[in-house]
Amino acid sequence: MRLPHALDRYVVSKGSVALDGISLTVAALAADMASFTILPHTYAHTTLHSYQLGALLNLEVDILAKHLEKLGVVSNK
Repeated sequence: MRLPHALDRYVVSKGSVALDGISLTVAALAADMASFTILPHTYAHTTLHSYQLGALLNLEVDILAKHLEKLGVVSNK
């Protein structure tokens, strides 16, 4: 999945994101791309199996990273 530039700083390997409300663990990151390991049960019991290539998804990042940034603990650059 290609990450939007405005959100890529909040996504870390082994961290979590939600795609259309489905919580997933980030398996790997490379530049602006993230990949996920999706268990067969998750695939079968969510809408993940119905997505088409190029589909637009709602991406939610970890709120903790946003709070740390706001508090100045981490850089927003």
